[in-house]
Amino acid sequence: MDVYQLVYCSRSTAEAANRRAEIEGLVATSRRNNRAAGISGGLFVTRDIFAQMIEGTQDAIERLKGTIRVDPRHRDFTVLREAAAPRRMFPTWAMGFEITDDPTDEMLEVLDEAFTHPSAAAGTAIIELIKNSIVQIDLS
Repeated sequence: MDVYQLVYCSRSTAEAANRRAEIEGLVATSRRNNRAAGISGGLFVTRDIFAQMIEGTQDAIERLKGTIRVDPRHRDFTVLREAAAPRRMFPTWAMGFEITDDPTDEMLEVLDEAFTHPSAAAGTAIIELIKNSIVQIDLS
């Protein structure tokens, strides 16, 4: 199976008081839907920022990208990297997930760079952020 990857950032439209509960609900639904669609990936959330990498067949990723782009829970949808890949980076993660209310300065710099200078390099930095943030979580 060919693997296609999408790395993007967006901003949550949820009110701060309700954001965590809304995002946790979104993740639960995404995990179920991603498994059914053969999509894997990881999501890092801090404050109002989503940073995500998803992978699967190109058709599945294109459909999901279209859904995310028009989802009213997102704004400032910014594609950083989108391309075929030789293999999955997160083959066992239907949706690896980390949410933090206390991001480090380094995390904020990576996210700021992604929005102000979207590029493949920023996408690679987002993937590293996701990997480093999620590895300690039970992803089953």
